[in-house]
Amino acid sequence: MKPCTSDANCAETEACNDGVCGEGTEQLTTFPDCGDLLLQPATPLLYVLDTGKATLIRVAFGTTDAPTPIATGLKDVNAFALSADAAYVATKSGMQRVTLASGAIDTVTQTSGPVQGIAVAGGKLYYTVGSDLLSIDASAQAGVGSVLATAMNGGLPNAVVVSGDYVLFNADGSFNIEGIELGPKRHFR
Repeated sequence: MKPCTSDANCAETEACNDGVCGEGTEQLTTFPDCGDLLLQPATPLLYVLDTGKATLIRVAFGTTDAPTPIATGLKDVNAFALSADAAYVATKSGMQRVTLASGAIDTVTQTSGPVQGIAVAGGKLYYTVGSDLLSIDASAQAGVGSVLATAMNGGLPNAVVVSGDYVLFNADGSFNIEGIELGPKRHFR
């Protein structure tokens, strides 16, 4: 067993694991001619949104099964989030819902600009458009979201995460991490 500090210290087929060269990594799958690949884990599956091919794909870990396209023809995609039964895909003009079992696509909401970040929790979608953080019921059909907060200091919200009773987002341009406490709707940075 050869000691190591990084994979560079090991043979080409090996990897540095806990300071010792050992079994290397295994290639899960390939995505030829793809665009940006956006990933969401749902163990034992991995969901991949290929922005170049506008396709949502399911990959099973621990099998030799080929990746399974779930939905194709998604337009202008730039982010997505998962619930137990659906993928919510952010686009340049709104959000689409893809039912994971069937691949059916429908519109959750249309927006005046691109949806930059998206998260789902407790039956709600939280997303950013322009300088606003909004929410909408995850089951909405062509609904209209409600503004929860407007970014401070001229920031433009981007990525969104939900942690307990808090929805957090980064605000590009103002270098803030901001959030909303869901109960009292208190906006903070």
